[in-house]
This record gives sequence, C-alpha cells and structure tokens, in this order.
Amino acid sequence: EGNHVKSRTENFNLPSGSSNKYKIKLPLVYNPKLWSPDSPYLYKLKLTLSNKEGKILETKQSNVGFRWVSVDPDKGFFLNGKPIKLIGVNRHQDYEGYGNAVPLELQEKDIELIKNMGANVIRFAHYPHTRELYDLCDQLGILVWTEIPIVNRVTDSEAFFNVCMNMQNEHIKQYYNHPSVVMFGYMNEIFLRLAFDKNASES
Repeated sequence: EGNHVKSRTENFNLPSGSSNKYKIKLPLVYNPKLWSPDSPYLYKLKLTLSNKEGKILETKQSNVGFRWVSVDPDKGFFLNGKPIKLIGVNRHQDYEGYGNAVPLELQEKDIELIKNMGANVIRFAHYPHTRELYDLCDQLGILVWTEIPIVNRVTDSEAFFNVCMNMQNEHIKQYYNHPSVVMFGYMNEIFLRLAFDKNASES
C-alpha cells in the first residue's frame, strides 16, 4: 500500500578490499497484516548499502510476509492459528520440447493454472524450482513444499549424510523468507529401495 512501516540504520567500518558478514536486528512489526492463500499480503524489505559520504553503493529488495504454521496430529494443518484444508498437486519443472529448461512464461502459466483449478499447495518435486516461481506463489497465495534432490536410493556413509545436511541447510537459507514456503522436504521415496552399501559408490 506504499506505507512506511519500520526502518533502521547501522554504521560499520569495512577496510578497502576486505569482506565481512554483518547481522542487522530489525525492529519488530506489531500487528502486521497476515499472509494467507485468501489474502497473500506482502511487505517489501529494502536494504541499502552506502559509503560514508552517503553515496548508495547497492540496493536489494525482497518481498516478505508474516504468517505462522502448526500441525496437530488429530486436527491437521493450521495457518495463522486457523485450520486449513490442503488441496495440493505435485509439479515437475518439465515441459514438452524444453525438458528442464522451461521458459519462465510457461512456468508462470503452470502456477496460474494450478491456482485457478482450486489447489492451495504445490509440492516442487524433487528439487528446488526456478526462484521466480516462489515469488509468484508468494503473490498468488499458494503454499509450497520445496525439497532437495535426494531420490530413491541413499548411501550408508557419513559423507553422504553430510552432503544431504549441507544441501538442506543451504536450501532453508535460500527460501525461508518466502511466506509461501511452509514445508522443506528432505528425501523422496527412499524406502522403496535398499540403501547402498557405504562402499557401493567406489565399486
């Protein structure tokens, strides 16, 4: 709606040619408008980096939404404290004539068709899909189950476990700001196959 909600300014010194990481604690937003499939309200987060003379060096913008989810073993899935019936579909990033390299306009058409057919949740199987689709689900109010590409077979080794954990940690860091993302899948159908022996990858 164009209204300014909160802002914060912090100063730090960064020597020329060096790099560092900084965490900024943002002020709390009280009584925000909540994001939901029926009302996918989004706030715009804007980060600006300036030098000591005030010259803007870089600006980044991202949409964010406020919502919370919970699951009751008897009553099911809750969004913002209210029960919601999940009507979902699986989707592969694949199209005749294009394979996995699907043009964005066809991908967006898929998401809009899914929304129009009455679904409110999409499982992006079995790998993260193009980033623009997460933005579109934020805007249209579609819940997302996103997952890492571990399918069918696993290797019984510490190295394989560490790779899986690293992928999932990075996966969460990439997508946790999307209000549409409510589930992070870990593996697909791994119980349908026996695990590889820890030495199988060497043979």
